[in-house]
Amino acid sequence: IFSNIPIIGPILVMFLSSPMRTKGYMSLYFKINHYDSKSIRKLSHRHYGQFVGFGITASFIESLPYLSLFGAVANQVGAALWAVDLIKKQK
Repeated sequence: IFSNIPIIGPILVMFLSSPMRTKGYMSLYFKINHYDSKSIRKLSHRHYGQFVGFGITASFIESLPYLSLFGAVANQVGAALWAVDLIKKQK
């Protein structure tokens, strides 16, 4: 419904779906650390701004023609680096 609104709609959809996109990129980290859905939700609420920022950036890069091929790989690498940072902060 929101995507039918010119200019603002796609931006709003990108903003609202960005935390879910981030959870998708971070899924391997969650699986390795045996996170359940409650732990994932708690982590995503604690780092909500980072989840939104990462998701918006990932969505934007993947929406650009030709750059999306590089962007998909770069986003996965970025999520892995972020996971390493989270692991270091846990210790």
